[in-house]
Amino acid sequence: MQTPFEENDINVYVKNLQSFPVYDVTQHFQMEIVYIVSGKVQMTINNVTKNLNAGDMGVVFPYSTHSSKGSDNAEAIVLIFDPTIVDSFEKKLFSSRPVSPFIKKAQQFYFLFDKILNFSRKKDVEYRKMSSIYLLALVGEIIHSLNLEAVEKSSVNTVQKILNYCSEHYAEDITMKDASKALGISQSSITKVFSNKLDTSFREYLNRMRVNKAKYFLEKTDKKIVNIMHECGFKNQSTFNRVFLDMCGIAPSELRKKIKE
Repeated sequence: MQTPFEENDINVYVKNLQSFPVYDVTQHFQMEIVYIVSGKVQMTINNVTKNLNAGDMGVVFPYSTHSSKGSDNAEAIVLIFDPTIVDSFEKKLFSSRPVSPFIKKAQQFYFLFDKILNFSRKKDVEYRKMSSIYLLALVGEIIHSLNLEAVEKSSVNTVQKILNYCSEHYAEDITMKDASKALGISQSSITKVFSNKLDTSFREYLNRMRVNKAKYFLEKTDKKIVNIMHECGFKNQSTFNRVFLDMCGIAPSELRKKIKE
């Protein structure tokens, strides 16, 4: 049985972990945190395997492979979110990896999971803002608890290099030519990565990241729309409105109005 509670860029699930498939590294842009509530779970993250019990936790950084297999009564709170919404820690999540992605006896984190889960159930905007605040606190506590090491450029594959570059520079006015020059990867190779691996284009991928960030600012802050537009990498108001409408089904000004109402 799976019960999801969705809060825009924060998805929280109470999930049975009898069988959890392996995710391909090129498809896992989100951050994922798994807190074991009951039963026993064998979890593998980036080829590191650990047997987890109730109260233990697995932390899946962006672009990481992972899978799990649990006992019949295995259940967990699974928290999945876009790393760009935890602004203070975004770069660290992309530029580093934990030496061990597991935290044993992590009961002290349950309070934060519970708050995020409960606030994500509610439709009130103020409650949704609270869930984001608790998420920020949770990520900060996890980063403090893990032993992190910088990602060695030599150990990062081509797909990761390209996506890491996008995550670091999406708020800038970058082109595929800029990415090609900075990474030493041909434009044709970059095009193939997005079309064959991600089923999208370089520009569309960048715009998706920009829109996700803009949506977060619109919902969680009182920043002016024109300032949000520039902070998220859009230079033209009409382009911003068109791309946002295409991806969200609503214009930025209408979303802001709806939130206020």
